[in-house]
Amino acid sequence: MAITIHLRLYGDLARRAGRKKQQLRLAEGSSLGDLLRQAVAGGLLPADTLQRWQAGEVTGHLVVLDDEQIEFPEDLSRPLSAGDEVAIIPWIVGGERP
Repeated sequence: MAITIHLRLYGDLARRAGRKKQQLRLAEGSSLGDLLRQAVAGGLLPADTLQRWQAGEVTGHLVVLDDEQIEFPEDLSRPLSAGDEVAIIPWIVGGERP
């Protein structure tokens, strides 16, 4: 049986995908890592992103699962449930105080 996960992309990732909201279907029992692998395979994330997260490297994006910030690589094995929402948000840095 398949489950549907809602993927929300922001900034450069939304532009790359051509839209902000995606729905991905995964096998029941899939993990966050499975979702991210599917997003890479579908061209929604840069190819090296998942490898960097698996290594615990900083990628410049914050990942949130149902309002909870994800820690890498620990949370890659976290199971997903039908209707979960995963958001990938670019960090916003820079600027100067007046």
